[in-house]
Amino acid sequence: MSNMILTTHAHPQMSPKAAAEILRQRWPAAFPNDAASVRPLANSAVHGIADAMGWSMRFTRKVLRRWVESGPYCRAVLSQAVRIGLDGRPSAERIDHAAKEDARRTLRRRSAAQAARAKDAAERARAARLLLDAHPVGAVLEGGERALVLSCLDAHPQRARKIGTGVTDILIRRNKGAPCFAVRRVDGTVETFGLQKVVQRSLRDAGRMRSARAG
Repeated sequence: MSNMILTTHAHPQMSPKAAAEILRQRWPAAFPNDAASVRPLANSAVHGIADAMGWSMRFTRKVLRRWVESGPYCRAVLSQAVRIGLDGRPSAERIDHAAKEDARRTLRRRSAAQAARAKDAAERARAARLLLDAHPVGAVLEGGERALVLSCLDAHPQRARKIGTGVTDILIRRNKGAPCFAVRRVDGTVETFGLQKVVQRSLRDAGRMRSARAG
């Protein structure tokens, strides 16, 4: 550990990815490997890290940006009430409405970027999944987000049954305690649908194509 910290001091231009790994080892409670254990950091964390590591504030913020814009971190901001210190203990700082809105915007931005790079239905479904946390239950998707989820629905193995009389809206609903997508049909009925079957079908189709080419 001490050797890694000394190396960081000697090479302040190291990559943010490498620096992030050092933070994970120095403060494992604040930077856990388990996504479910991620908690929002206190605003004072950036100063504590810069002081302890001998980094500039600019470099420290650059390193932390990768962490605070990750999916698990944004979901933690939306689900938690207070921030933690670098020791992993709850601080006196509460997570305000502005921070939660910023997390939603970050998830929407990440979803759009992933969708733009998507090469198949499985990758589009992973991009769409971010929207389930980016919007509150009851939201109606519009524009590119609506088109993204519709493209996932088109790849669903039960597409015809889910669409029924036709789609008027794509909604965020709750099913068995978790957010999910739903279709509001022309006749006013609502049908929920998941993304896992879209991913599974896409992976099966890709596997068949690889087997056909190999054969």
